[in-house]
Amino acid sequence: MSAVSCQPSAVSRQLSAYLETRLPTPDSRFPTPDSRAKQYDSYIMAQAKARHPDWPDRFFNVGFIISPE
Repeated sequence: MSAVSCQPSAVSRQLSAYLETRLPTPDSRFPTPDSRAKQYDSYIMAQAKARHPDWPDRFFNVGFIISPE
């Protein structure tokens, strides 16, 4: 038996509300990650969940890095 399954599981169906979450929109009251990267001359690594219209019952972990440049 494989540890990775391509079949939708009960857990993934229960996460339907989680799949509806979005990254927050920029707000001028809070510093943006790119401004913090510049301020501290550091790279920032983050992760988010993403969906794709071709796979509506799936979500994907998407990692990204923000450069201080």
